[in-house]
Amino acid sequence: YDVACLGNHEFDYGPGKLASILSSAKASGEIPAILLSNAVFDKKKDGDDSLEKLFTDNIIGRKFILTKDGLKFGFFSLMGKVADENAGLAPPVTFSKQIPLARKLVKELMSEKCDIIICLSHSGIKEDDSGGWKGEDVDLAEKVKGIDIIISGHTHTLLPKPIIVNGIPIVQAGEFGEY
Repeated sequence: YDVACLGNHEFDYGPGKLASILSSAKASGEIPAILLSNAVFDKKKDGDDSLEKLFTDNIIGRKFILTKDGLKFGFFSLMGKVADENAGLAPPVTFSKQIPLARKLVKELMSEKCDIIICLSHSGIKEDDSGGWKGEDVDLAEKVKGIDIIISGHTHTLLPKPIIVNGIPIVQAGEFGEY
């Protein structure tokens, strides 16, 4: 893997344990770029200090740029509202609103001349009663211009082919590495 994003289950044992696991992995060798773009750290509480230090030390990032075959790929990630609600042990880490942050990061990645902008989203989609699609990633595609593809997660939805919202493909590969 070149890049990965964190989701709600990475917080199952709290931000301190997550920081310990990532620090241990990094100490053991090379790890992919790890993103969590909308993490917000509490200045008054120290329960998230070790995770915040991983951002300071560039072990976790808010964005990542990868150049391959002459193309510049810009990545960012989002933890969705529902995923945040499912991450009961994440506090004192919280997560900023997706749409405003996505707009800001797309603008930054465009200014860095990225050819392709990819959102790794731990937010999700689901089929509605009429056979269409709804969810946080559909909202993201409808409201944020400049994203070239959304690689979706959290809802464990298997999409045999991309759904297209506002010209943006959204893909999701089911669950547990099955696909």
